[in-house]
Amino acid sequence: MSKKLMSGLFGAGAVLAALLFAAGVAQAQEHQGLTITTPADGATVAAPVTVAFSAGEGGGQHGEHHGHGGGGGRQVFLIIDQPAPEPGSTIEADQNHIAFPEDERQTTVTLAPGKHTLILAALDREGHVGRRFHAAEPVTVTVQ
Repeated sequence: MSKKLMSGLFGAGAVLAALLFAAGVAQAQEHQGLTITTPADGATVAAPVTVAFSAGEGGGQHGEHHGHGGGGGRQVFLIIDQPAPEPGSTIEADQNHIAFPEDERQTTVTLAPGKHTLILAALDREGHVGRRFHAAEPVTVTVQ
């Protein structure tokens, strides 16, 4: 192969690799940010249930978030036994949509005995569900 052709092939490969890497990073960041740390998925727990979350990428230095609900100035909601809200939608606080207290990363809720699904979502500064702040996976617990 000629030097020019090899250079072109390697150049195109590098561009493709860079694009695939960028797409992978964007997809990975899509669901980074909020993760339920307690209780563990599949856990059997006693009432009342303490739910804690961590806030990773997407808002502050070294994964730290400051502001309302620990979400970089965003209000964080615990959603109980409801589907995940669509990005761009709004959330009204009720018995199934519990707002975390300001600057707190945990809250305690009373759940009836049985199986429950817990999801996190955060509102952006405009009051809409932010796409990159959804929990990647819901957590299911059984309350005794």
